[in-house]
Amino acid sequence: MTRPSSLDRLATAMPLIIGVYFAVQVAVRVFISPSLGKDEAEQVLLAQEWAWGYGSQPPLYTWMAILLFRVFGEGVLALALLKNLLLAGSYLLTYAAVRRMAQNNVVAALAAASLLLLPELAWESQRALTHSILVVFGSALFTYAFVRVLQQGRAVDYALLGLGFAVGCLAKFNFPIVAIAMLFAALTMPGFRAAIATPRFLIAPAVSAVLLWQPAVWLISNRDATLSRAHKLTMTQTDSLIMNYVSGVWGLTWGVGIFLALLAAVYGVALVRSAPGRSLDASAARFAGVLMRSVGIALALCVILIIAFEVTQIKDRWLQPLLYLGPIIAALWAYPRLAAWRVAAIFTVTGLCAAMVIALLVLRTVAGPSFDRPNPLNGPYGALSQQIRDAGFHNGRVFAAFNLLGGNIRLQFPDSVVISPEYPNFKLPASGKSLLVWDATRGDPIPGKLVALYKKFSGKPVGSQAPKYVSAVMLHAERHRLRLGVIVLPTP
Repeated sequence: MTRPSSLDRLATAMPLIIGVYFAVQVAVRVFISPSLGKDEAEQVLLAQEWAWGYGSQPPLYTWMAILLFRVFGEGVLALALLKNLLLAGSYLLTYAAVRRMAQNNVVAALAAASLLLLPELAWESQRALTHSILVVFGSALFTYAFVRVLQQGRAVDYALLGLGFAVGCLAKFNFPIVAIAMLFAALTMPGFRAAIATPRFLIAPAVSAVLLWQPAVWLISNRDATLSRAHKLTMTQTDSLIMNYVSGVWGLTWGVGIFLALLAAVYGVALVRSAPGRSLDASAARFAGVLMRSVGIALALCVILIIAFEVTQIKDRWLQPLLYLGPIIAALWAYPRLAAWRVAAIFTVTGLCAAMVIALLVLRTVAGPSFDRPNPLNGPYGALSQQIRDAGFHNGRVFAAFNLLGGNIRLQFPDSVVISPEYPNFKLPASGKSLLVWDATRGDPIPGKLVALYKKFSGKPVGSQAPKYVSAVMLHAERHRLRLGVIVLPTP
């Protein structure tokens, strides 16, 4: 019996390595700062109540945040756990799906590790994102179920496919493009067609319909809220139809290129002067083919939508649920052409990327202010909130000028209800004082939109009460201060 190679041992240990890596990410996030970033603060605001929908984003991420808040309390720990559980789940599902495709642990580990070569997933997901993380998890779950359906086609596999579709749709509204492309790609390949063109497939949409019914009803009933950010897609439109088409297609092309650049560079270098040296299970090539065809179909659908709606702006993070498939395709296609030392070199690069992400997450908050680059995690909201209490506000109704401020204030005043101009739909308590709060670091007066928000709910203007100002040194940033304007008003 031959002894397992170092690559085999690494591949076998990959699920444990993934778990440890994301556990470290949780610890790092909790250690860095008790303050919230923009997307984290938004979730704290939204999690003030259960709802079938929350404006322009589907509700699942917020539902999951509410559940973890009830277990761990509202704060950074629960949010870090949610984010990293989803990320770890995406990596583990990738490992499991590719192991099924290739019947090879090393290829599975290579695909999972190669997710770190997608900066949007490795870096941006840790730095800022929420719903985009969940939609990648939805893509990973759908891909895993998709493989099971094509290989076995049991009733439970179709049910899992329906669950994956529902999770993706409840994460981001662009997910159906990916799912439709994968299913259509399978229909175009004789070896896979029978698994989709069967009455048993109806189990999948049935499961999805049950899970999506109520959110879909909310979405239809609240179209204005759902489409409130749709203008971002067309905000750079011109009077020229052709220029709009060119802008949209170029934005898509650029987004794909930026998203996959590091992955392509690393695999490109690894493949220089390489030669086939090993073989995979025959089904691996077919799975690589169906996934490549899926990406091509999805991109064609994107072009059709760009032309139909004159979309002129595409952000690379919007492509996450589709281009998540890139590392899987790369690993399946490249592995037979790579000598063992080349595979080891790719693992080394991905390990360096993982270490770099952790280091940069610490440095951007701890050292960034020294280079005049503070970020929201440097906000000294604990000290500021104590000064607000000294000014006479302890709980009640909080009107915050923007989500980042509102979410951080909510953590400090958990018995209060906080609303902002972007999320004004929460039911305010009938009694208690009112706090109006805004960023006055640059001497800004009370924003007009905040005055309008207060008048909408109280039925009367703010009045002539002079604001008070509170300030504190930012965390890890002795040269920077955050100054807030506050007005405390009695119950209207």
